[in-house]
Amino acid sequence: LKPSRMALFWAIPLLTTFLAATNEFHALIWTKITIDPVHNLLIYQHGPAFWLYTAYAYLCVTASIVLLINEYWRAKSDYKGQIRWIVASSIFPWVGNVVYLFGFDPIPGLDTTVISFAITSVILTVAVLQSHLLDLLPIAHDVLLQHMEDGVIVMDVNNRVIETNPAAAYLLNKLALPLGGDVSDTFQTWPALLSVLNKRSQLPREILLTGNFPRYLEVRVTPIINLHGRRNGYLAVMHDITNRKRVESALEAKSRELERMSVTDDLSSLYNRRYVDQFLAQEFERCERYATPLSLALIDVDDFKDINDSFGHYAGDEAIRYVAEVVQNNLRNTDRAARLGGDEFLAIMPHTTVESACPVIERIRERIENEIIGKRKAHTTISAGVTSWIRGDTPDEALKRVDKLLYQAKSQGKNCIVRDD
Repeated sequence: LKPSRMALFWAIPLLTTFLAATNEFHALIWTKITIDPVHNLLIYQHGPAFWLYTAYAYLCVTASIVLLINEYWRAKSDYKGQIRWIVASSIFPWVGNVVYLFGFDPIPGLDTTVISFAITSVILTVAVLQSHLLDLLPIAHDVLLQHMEDGVIVMDVNNRVIETNPAAAYLLNKLALPLGGDVSDTFQTWPALLSVLNKRSQLPREILLTGNFPRYLEVRVTPIINLHGRRNGYLAVMHDITNRKRVESALEAKSRELERMSVTDDLSSLYNRRYVDQFLAQEFERCERYATPLSLALIDVDDFKDINDSFGHYAGDEAIRYVAEVVQNNLRNTDRAARLGGDEFLAIMPHTTVESACPVIERIRERIENEIIGKRKAHTTISAGVTSWIRGDTPDEALKRVDKLLYQAKSQGKNCIVRDD
C-alpha cells in the first residue's frame, strides 16, 4: 500500500473519532442517549456520521472476507485450514453487531458485539493452538530469506529497494543493505550489478564484482506479477559462482595448455608437423583465393649425426634448440617456424616472395655458422631449400619441392641455400 492509499483508509476512522469526541456540539454520532433504569444500560440513538462509519466498517470486513475466500481457493491444503479459522472468527463480531444495531438484542442497550468478540477470541485461541495460525507463512517467509544462500533483492515499480536478505549483503561485502532508496543510489558502488538490475533482463547474467574479495555472481531478474497480470515489481536473485568460474578458468587454462602441447615440439618449442599441416592448408586456400605470395624454407642441420656420435645426444639437443631459437628470432610475427622432426626445420612466410625470403634464410645461415654452440666449442652449419606457392599448388607438393631443393643444397657442399628458379 502506498502512503496516499493508507491515508484514504484512515480518513473516515480519524474523522469519526474526532466527531465522537466533539459529539455534544453537533450530535452527528449520537443524537440522543437514554438510561434503561431496569438494566442500568445506556441506549444510544445514532446519527448520520455513525451510519456512515458503520457502512465503511462493513465494507472493509466484507472486502477482507472476499480476499480470504479468494485466497482459500488458491492456497495449498496446508493453509486452507488457517483461512477457514480466520473467516469463521470474523463472522461472529459481524453478526453480533447486526443484532445490536437493528434492535434484535434481548436486552435494550446491551452491545452484543462485545460478546461476539469474546467468542472470536476463543476461536482464534483454538486456532493458534491447533493449526498454528499465522505461524507458517510469516515464519517460513522470514526463515527462507534469512537462511537462503542466494542473495535476494526486491524492487518495486518505482525502482526502489523494498527488501533484501543477509546473503545479498554478504555477497556485496556489506553488513546490511539500506531499504527504501533508489536502486541507482543503493548499488552505485557495483556498476556491473547495477547495469543488470536496470536492464532487468530475465536471462541469467554473469558479472564480476571487483574489490578486496572479488566474486563472480550469476544474477537473474524476474518480474513480480499480481493476480491481474500487472507488474508489481522485480525480484533479483544473486548466486555465487566464484568457485565454478575458478574451476572453469583452470579447465580452460589446462585445455589451452593441452592444445599448445598438441601442436608444439617439446625440444625446440617450435610448432610441430601437426600444426604445419593445419596452417599450410589454411594459408594455401587463402593464396588461391587472393593470389597472395607465400614462401617455404626447409632447413637442415649439416652433419647432425656426427654431432650426436662425437659429442653425445645432449650436444645434439643443444644444437637443435639453438638453431630453433635463431630461426624463430629472425622471422616476423606473421611467419611460422616448425620442427618437422630430427634436425629439419620449416619456415613458413606468408605474403613473402622467394626473392624476399632468401635474404632472411641467408641471415639465419650466417648467424648459425659464426656461432660456437655449447660446450663442444664447434661451429654448426645449415643447408636450406626455398620455394614459393604457385597457383594450383598443394601443401604436399610444395613440401616435396622444397625437400628436393634442400637435397640439392646438401649435394652442393652443404652450408648453402638453393631456391626455385
